[in-house]
Amino acid sequence: LPWDHSIAVFLAKNGIDVWGMDYAWSFVPTQTTNFDFMNGWGLEREIEYAEKALSTVRSIRVSTGQGKPRLHVLGFSYGVPIAYSMAGNETMKPPGKRLIKSIISVDYDLKVNDEEERLAACESVTTGQSYIDSGIYENDTGAFMMYVAYLAKENPDGISNFFPLLSNWEFALFLGVLHDPWHFVGGEFSTFPIPTGLRFSDPDAWVDLLSYVPAYMPRQAFVDFNTAICDEVDVAFDDHLGDIAVPILSVGAAGGAAPQSYTPMLTASKDVKQITIQLLSDSEQYLDFGHGDLFLGRDAETLVWEEILDWVSAHRPSRTYP
Repeated sequence: LPWDHSIAVFLAKNGIDVWGMDYAWSFVPTQTTNFDFMNGWGLEREIEYAEKALSTVRSIRVSTGQGKPRLHVLGFSYGVPIAYSMAGNETMKPPGKRLIKSIISVDYDLKVNDEEERLAACESVTTGQSYIDSGIYENDTGAFMMYVAYLAKENPDGISNFFPLLSNWEFALFLGVLHDPWHFVGGEFSTFPIPTGLRFSDPDAWVDLLSYVPAYMPRQAFVDFNTAICDEVDVAFDDHLGDIAVPILSVGAAGGAAPQSYTPMLTASKDVKQITIQLLSDSEQYLDFGHGDLFLGRDAETLVWEEILDWVSAHRPSRTYP
């Protein structure tokens, strides 16, 4: 859970053993200027790190007498392709060597059945690869968001340098509510596009989140999973998607990145549940529960986390899956 670990705390308090990990690039200092180490840092490396983390958890459990039940793997956003890829890799191992009990996929996909989305991913591959070819290996969107949060906190009423119609505080909210083609947090407006607040989340929590996003991310990883979504060039990490048979819970936000996930339909799982958090009408999707509201929302605990808790509780370690 790279954004917010509060859901992990919630599950732990309800008797669910939770292990979490952040991405290594979450800790790259903001003052970094040489990003050669990100050259070639793609999704395969992220998958390898996550697999090692799961293996470490299994070893700790065995050594402390907890047995070796498989683990529920929750992937949020960027973590969704990693979760599916790990589960796919495990289908090549004998059952006794597998670590994943289920996939909890939160608001993203590895494959899509919408042509517009697919073509957008193809375009992202082309753009991302052009940056890499020119020696720019990092995506610095996070550093920009951190700066926006800094201005919003230090000079909230000042005129934004990025959008002079808005104050620094309004611009920070604007980044969250901008629907293109989905949004992070549902917004409230008196006169569009000036946001007056957030519909489902605390504005202070959103700005705080912007302060703590990873400053830099490896551009190659984004190219990799967009290549899988584009589906015009073969990638190895989705080769066994159709062999995955573990239970899958897919959670989406009506205004988020994957309200209805398509990827589970491409697996062999016979235990798939889809939950979509929709609080407004179809015509108001651009204002509805967003990608970040799933964790930041005032009612996220009852709308999202309790749903996940109930599903996990119904898939206790005593049950086994292929």
